[in-house]
Amino acid sequence: MRKLRARRSETDIPSVTTKRLLTVSGLALALALATASCGGQPFPETRAKSPTSARPAVTPTTPHARLLASVPRATDARTARLSMTETISGMGTAGTFNVTGTGVIDLARRRMMMTMQERSGGESLSQELRVVGGTAYVKVDGEWLSMSFGLAKTGTADPSSYLDFLQGVSDVVRVDGHDILRGDATTRYRATLNLDRALTRGGTTARQSALRRVVDQLGHINIPVTVWVDDSGRLRKMRMSIDLAALATRLGAPAGTKPKMDATIELYDFGAAVDVQVPPGAKSAAAAALESAAQSDLRNGLTAEKTIYVDQQMYSADAVYLKQVEPSLDWGGKVSVVVNGGGAEPRQVVCLSEWSASGTVFAIADVAVGPTAGTYYGKGGCPSVVTTQNVTALGSGW
Repeated sequence: MRKLRARRSETDIPSVTTKRLLTVSGLALALALATASCGGQPFPETRAKSPTSARPAVTPTTPHARLLASVPRATDARTARLSMTETISGMGTAGTFNVTGTGVIDLARRRMMMTMQERSGGESLSQELRVVGGTAYVKVDGEWLSMSFGLAKTGTADPSSYLDFLQGVSDVVRVDGHDILRGDATTRYRATLNLDRALTRGGTTARQSALRRVVDQLGHINIPVTVWVDDSGRLRKMRMSIDLAALATRLGAPAGTKPKMDATIELYDFGAAVDVQVPPGAKSAAAAALESAAQSDLRNGLTAEKTIYVDQQMYSADAVYLKQVEPSLDWGGKVSVVVNGGGAEPRQVVCLSEWSASGTVFAIADVAVGPTAGTYYGKGGCPSVVTTQNVTALGSGW
């Protein structure tokens, strides 16, 4: 019996790391804007304030002061439409990753809704994002997943508030010109943001903690920024170029990978009607990740079984042998295996099952020969005795 080693379906570590980085960054900008509008500086929650109320008519006298005042003045409008664009480059073979999005934000009720389009490697993906209170809801493959803003807990950059970075703007802010944005006159400013400087500016404990997490993830970097402010003193547009090299290294990207994110946020149509509701039936993203891990185990387990079948023309339920073929799995523990037949009967039907840490049990089965040959998926575990008939009843997907 020759020693076999299964070809795993998810062993390309660089590509997995790249996918993780790009997925997080694809949502980060939208989540950042939402977080900035949810109770911290410089977008404070507006309590019991009439839609027409405004800050005292004190005109900042320097470009630096006008830049710092622009976000809270935009907040006074309570609602707005928003758009974002984001490009991540420098990912080597992963190519360039682009995200565009449009939506609305309710600064007073702490709610936001955005439709996003992601493009990478010739592929395109549409996602819908909603933010209600401190929770984000993302629609993925037709299913709503919910998550808190504490993405730093997963080892990725916490989108605490890109607009909050303005607290770290350098004293040197220069007027760079004037532009018309969506029919309104604006002044364009250029400056550099420093996150360590932002940390020294005080503010709420939550804001300080959020900025600290960003520094821990992105490193001690300076961020070039261009900001457009309208004649009412409101921030209208903000463009940043962020070095993601430290984050890429933290996620295990190959040496020499130096990704950069160019991101733009734009606010307009202040006072627009906004109605954002919690989507019904949303599942915790953490639970979904646990279920995905169990499903990945089962796919890798079935790959091992198929490797054995190619060599021996039968499946195996021998946990010791399966461990030799695919040592990463807990055969006979987390992963249970049932094979049909016995004795002289060919073992041509196999079913594997695993309980996910979320409490859901998944099954994957394969029929090697015959008119119903193929792979089947289900919830609820494998039958105690597997046959062609009962595994095909599992279904075509989880």
